[in-house]
Amino acid sequence: MVAIGQLRYLWLAELTIVIVGLATLAGCSRGPVAPALEDGPEFRDAQEGFRFLVPEHWTQYAHAAVPPGRLTDERMIVEYNLQAVAKPASFGVTCVDLDPSTDIAKYVASHVPGGASWKLKAPSKPCEIQGVPAEKMTFVSHPPGADELTRDIVAFRRGQRVYLFTGVYATSDKEAREQVQQAMDSILW
Repeated sequence: MVAIGQLRYLWLAELTIVIVGLATLAGCSRGPVAPALEDGPEFRDAQEGFRFLVPEHWTQYAHAAVPPGRLTDERMIVEYNLQAVAKPASFGVTCVDLDPSTDIAKYVASHVPGGASWKLKAPSKPCEIQGVPAEKMTFVSHPPGADELTRDIVAFRRGQRVYLFTGVYATSDKEAREQVQQAMDSILW
């Protein structure tokens, strides 16, 4: 025979298990999911409102959806790599919200990826891509024991949001430079 104290204990134990189970189920909603990686001839981001032609033989390495709200830190949207060659290259798009008075070239120079030492090759210059105003800048780096690298950037301001389309390649790699330039020239908003 089970004593009343034991029944009360069993009842409390069962109630605790039910409450913990319900709380776990309620808190287990599906979290953020990254967009699928795709290697098509065109990249299109409907949320951010742009698209561009992907260079042939480049592979999508990463893709992320930009979270809603103000972006105080630069966020990656997409990155492509060219790996199966002697001199790897990359092409990517990031975005960040900057005050309209912020000098984009100074921002880029002060936010260097991977701690590399990049120097502005020439003053940034305004340009137009598919009729949309942009700013173009080129940086170079001389890593020890490696070929000189070029980092071409085309920046678009859309209100406070700044989109940075960035190609990185060995300066001596004319084919990668041309492919990055073709991707940049194909950007449509």
